[in-house]
Amino acid sequence: MHQPTDDDDLGPLHGIPVLVKDNIATDDAMETTAGSLALVGSVVPADAMLIARLRRAGAVILGKANLSEWANFRGFAPFEGWSARGGFTRDPYKLQLNPSGSSSGSAVGAAANLCAVAIGTETDGSIVAPSGNNLVVGLKPTVGLVSQSGIIPIGHSQDTAGPMTRTVTDAAILLSVMQTPVGAAAGQPADQFLEIRLNAAAPGGEVVGHQQDAAHRQVMLAGRRSRRGTRRRGTRQSSPAGRRSRLGSPACRGGTRR
Repeated sequence: MHQPTDDDDLGPLHGIPVLVKDNIATDDAMETTAGSLALVGSVVPADAMLIARLRRAGAVILGKANLSEWANFRGFAPFEGWSARGGFTRDPYKLQLNPSGSSSGSAVGAAANLCAVAIGTETDGSIVAPSGNNLVVGLKPTVGLVSQSGIIPIGHSQDTAGPMTRTVTDAAILLSVMQTPVGAAAGQPADQFLEIRLNAAAPGGEVVGHQQDAAHRQVMLAGRRSRRGTRRRGTRQSSPAGRRSRLGSPACRGGTRR
């Protein structure tokens, strides 16, 4: 780990311990499984973009938080806060209560002072519902403000990561670090990486992603190819838009909050 000198500017999260939901990729000794035994032992090619930004801000990735398995995107889930890998998540104020989900562990971790701040993800209710049940501050950012790259997906039109903290101030500081910056990225001019695309199916148009996500997918794909020691045949060029990060997705659908 980089040790700052007197000439270094300390990041806004320097030394702050952060728990992240177990569907967000961390390129370290920790697993990224979405709570499923099917992904135990799998290796991600790179940190999720938001994790890379947290590390650059000085945050300490303390661990992975339990969740409703596959973020509740599975079968007919009869309960929230349970995964095959992590078991049941308990409400810290009353163990018998439903902690809600799917970002159960992130909410409980912040509420029980197991971390300073936590990261959850939401498709529909998975940050705000457990935050309410566990009496912490949870925010679902506008989709596109935080990069989706490196997060096991449900639906790209709704998925986003967001802060889960004990105070509004902490949530604001954490979100300021998580958000994808408006400016040059990966050494390229901003106009190549921040092109806004409109989704014709959305009323009035909708921001569906930044080119920074596409660049990060290229990095993740390059890491995956390097680790597997494989080569692509031929010289055909491929478009970043035609390739998706495949960290794993469930084969069945269902659940309530995702």
